[in-house]
Amino acid sequence: MNTGIIGVSGFGARHYDDLLREVERGNATASAACIINPEEVPEKVAKLQSLGCRIYGDVKSFFAEEKGRLDLVMIPTGIATHRPFTEMALAAGAHVFVEKPAAATVADVAAMMAAEANADRRVFVGFQHRYDPLTRELQQRLLSGELGRIREVRGRGGWPRPIAYYQRNAWAGRLRQGTEPVNDAPFHNAFAHDLLTALWFASPEAGRPAEPLQVEAELYRANDIESCDTAFLHLQTDGVPVHFAFSHVSETQMEPMIRVVGEKGELTWTHDGAWLQGREGQTHHNCLRHEALRPVIFQNIRDVLRKNPEAGPVCSLSMARALTRAATLALAHPIHQVDPLHVRRLPTADRGDRWVWDGLDARLAGFIDETRAG
Repeated sequence: MNTGIIGVSGFGARHYDDLLREVERGNATASAACIINPEEVPEKVAKLQSLGCRIYGDVKSFFAEEKGRLDLVMIPTGIATHRPFTEMALAAGAHVFVEKPAAATVADVAAMMAAEANADRRVFVGFQHRYDPLTRELQQRLLSGELGRIREVRGRGGWPRPIAYYQRNAWAGRLRQGTEPVNDAPFHNAFAHDLLTALWFASPEAGRPAEPLQVEAELYRANDIESCDTAFLHLQTDGVPVHFAFSHVSETQMEPMIRVVGEKGELTWTHDGAWLQGREGQTHHNCLRHEALRPVIFQNIRDVLRKNPEAGPVCSLSMARALTRAATLALAHPIHQVDPLHVRRLPTADRGDRWVWDGLDARLAGFIDETRAG
């Protein structure tokens, strides 16, 4: 598979590693790369050139020269670039693997879907847990009634981020970058995987996430940013209600957890595994961990493109659109500055200072066990 990549820095480094792994396994050819900062990544440039990869310094030249030559383009760039770069890749005749979220707005995702259909190519989105067969199996078991009627889906996550996290590029923590929408937020970036998984388990129909209809949101920021770093969301969907709390200013690390509450049992899902407590007792299921999951993503993409009838699950634009719709509805609410009296600056040994919202951890920890009237 002749593969191109746009960017190898930031999260692009993960895609770069993916590309090298696939090349080493004989599954891909590193055909072309767009690298706008070659002086900062000379080792990567040299490695790609040693593989015969053509290097470009700007996106327009990349697509102009590579039109009709690439099977797949990897796009691990900033949120605001996802739509234009995807449309350019499709126009150049390539399939696309674009990082999550699919785009900044629902309108952007719709435009990408139209371009995908017009080009007769496929766009795959980097919501990694959608590529794990376990989440598809668990959704089917929920829909089969194994836990009885599902009442609600709840979740929480706390990933502390240093102040530098919001200084790492021009769009982090922004709602707009110049005139372009970005809509960066915990639930539309770092925790986007988890909110989409919650919507997946809330769905009334196999093979898709629940569609958000209305969102109540409490949004806060302790950092000096435009967007929020903490959110409490209550989503009404075409399936069951979803309630999720996220923060980047918790004092402790709280790995994402989702709990599906049914009349006859519960499902607890984390990045480490899933526990199903039903009529037959509790069963444990292993999730694909990050390092094992990345090769599966590309295997599933290859199988889909080869029309293998046994291809594993992938994430389409239509699936990813549900997450962007949820984020758009949430970000329509006001963002409140946390009272400085409740925020303190915490030095860390390895990642620089970060802000901590005192008392937040208790609310996050208890959120997953709350029940909402109605």
